[in-house]
Amino acid sequence: MSLPGPERRKAFTNLKRKGIYHHNAELLKSGELTNQSVEELILERNIGSCPSHSVMAMCSLCKVFIRKKNMHRHKRFCKAAETTTTPPCGISLTVLKEVQYPEKYIRFLESFLTDDVGNIIRNDKFIKEYGYMEFLSIQGSDFKETEKFNTLRSKLRRLARLFIHFQNVASELGVEVKGCDDMFKVKGIRLLSTAVNTMTQDSEGGMKSGLKLGLKSLILEVSNSIFTTHMLMEEESKALEVEKFCKVLKAQWKSFFKSAQEAILKKRQNESRNPKRLPSLKDINQLQTFTKNSIKELVQNVYEPMNQELFCKLRNLIASRLTLFNARRGGEATRLTLSELEDAFGDKWVYKSSAQKQIDDDIEKMACKIKCTYLHSSKKSELVPLIIPEDCWKGLQLLADSENRKLAGLHPQNEFVFASTEDSVDHVSGWQCVRSVCEKAGVSRYITATDMRHYVATHYASLEVPQHERDFFIQKHMGHSKFINENVYQCPPAIQEMRTAGKFLLSLDTIIDNEDDIDESDEDNIISDMVEELTTRDDRTEVGKNERSISPLEELSTQETTRKRNRKDSSSPQCAKKFREEFEYSETDSSSDDVNNEDIAAIRKELNLDRKPKGQRHTWTTEENNLITQFFTEEVNDVSLKGNKGALHIKDKIQLFIREYPEFLKDVEVPKRKSMIRVKVLNCRRRKREVFYSNLEKIIQ
Repeated sequence: MSLPGPERRKAFTNLKRKGIYHHNAELLKSGELTNQSVEELILERNIGSCPSHSVMAMCSLCKVFIRKKNMHRHKRFCKAAETTTTPPCGISLTVLKEVQYPEKYIRFLESFLTDDVGNIIRNDKFIKEYGYMEFLSIQGSDFKETEKFNTLRSKLRRLARLFIHFQNVASELGVEVKGCDDMFKVKGIRLLSTAVNTMTQDSEGGMKSGLKLGLKSLILEVSNSIFTTHMLMEEESKALEVEKFCKVLKAQWKSFFKSAQEAILKKRQNESRNPKRLPSLKDINQLQTFTKNSIKELVQNVYEPMNQELFCKLRNLIASRLTLFNARRGGEATRLTLSELEDAFGDKWVYKSSAQKQIDDDIEKMACKIKCTYLHSSKKSELVPLIIPEDCWKGLQLLADSENRKLAGLHPQNEFVFASTEDSVDHVSGWQCVRSVCEKAGVSRYITATDMRHYVATHYASLEVPQHERDFFIQKHMGHSKFINENVYQCPPAIQEMRTAGKFLLSLDTIIDNEDDIDESDEDNIISDMVEELTTRDDRTEVGKNERSISPLEELSTQETTRKRNRKDSSSPQCAKKFREEFEYSETDSSSDDVNNEDIAAIRKELNLDRKPKGQRHTWTTEENNLITQFFTEEVNDVSLKGNKGALHIKDKIQLFIREYPEFLKDVEVPKRKSMIRVKVLNCRRRKREVFYSNLEKIIQ
């Protein structure tokens, strides 16, 4: 009584609440929870007629008993929340009766809605035991804890929904069902099959194949969990019954889920990989422009103080930008933490050894445009790369600033850059961010993270890049195997199929149609024409060889003889000269044939016998060498690999060089000039590498 008035009233309020809590707790533990027993509860305030126990709840921190609908208002004024970082939540009276579970699991059960599914989860003993076992396995690790809890909620709700359908099927047949464990008995397999089919049937009478396969894995997982629990509790009879159920169920897998598996595969191959489902370049460009301009506008507005609305706008824009830019899955980019962002700006993962001094300039140039960091994946042995473009740097710094996060009302212990608001310790959903930005950008259709992964995988497959770079991009950045990339994400290579197989089959089909009009003497020439038409040579893969084109007859003769022994002779100028002389001799010797000069000229033109002999090699002057090395400095100084390894993507740069220096090799035709410039750059780079690695070996020794 010696305390001041405000403190004295506060102390009496706390004593009153403690007494109310102990009275109500003893009352709830004493018997069944009915409307009559609820009337005996002591409430914080007199609210007239006592409501049902389903709408009453207790605050998890201050232990006050209030209505559930008033819980959101109580959170803002709860005095007990001032001494902890854990936000208060309402605990239902039904869950309070469960004294064998810890408080955190009770709060987890209370997070379900008060519908039929939620009530079954809170009341069915079997579902609560299964959920508690899964809860303990999640609680042991804090990595992706929130996502794991969301997955567990989804499993429990799906299991409860299946049990509701199981009850309905059993009631129609007059079978008594006591609990969810009746589904996992041998005598209930037929009822379970009917319940699965009923649950996975859509409104049009079709099948929800994805849901059906999800139920398959859930049933198997729950069965194994039940068996383990019974064995640990030394209940061998119950464990034996579950084991029989699993054996019978595995024998029935085909009749249960084979149709769903086939439907999933068909949908994946026919619909998901359809090129029409890829986002259009117009929509991607529109979304990209909107995102960049919006981020720039928000970042440059330095006079507007940070608030929750501004934080959410900037957060959604940058999360969408990073997700689509990196072709990441929906929730990966949003798992970026504050420490991982510091690693990116501090270049923690950029390793510079002594052998990489020559490429420091390239790294510095790239560092002015992008930053790289690595995120922890679901498997702790792997890291997920995340590339951050320059247009996101300033915005990320604003999101990571401690003062801005405090002004936005974030939880002090939230370590994510893309943090959720309202005292949450979790990060936002990447899918929600991308969808929100798509709505504001006004694109013709929403672009999801999966659509962007399909687009990137298909576009990258059309590029001509070395195999080691292709494997690195697919396995390290995209994060899946070559098989998954080709059979899940890429669109089928229809254009390549038409260019290669289709072209050959059409030519072959033409020969078959005209078989009656073909003489035996013309057959070799037709086959030669097909070989010449279908054989394409890439100048970029044959740089430096300067091979002359081989006639179709020479090609066929080379294939019929030993390739390795005669390849050199067949491509030599002497052999070609001898061939022309023999052909000319045969022409003069066959004067008795009825062939005029026009036919002979056409044949010579077709066989390319009137071509000019191979010219002399070009001798490069000092001025020409200097022009090449100065203009292509970046390519010539590339010493990241040895020899001539590594592709040269300088097609556009060569065209720019020819435009700037039109007098350079002006007597040479443009295609030939391009090839000579490319070969010269390759040779300069090779010599540069030889000198560099030779000096490096001397230094190491």
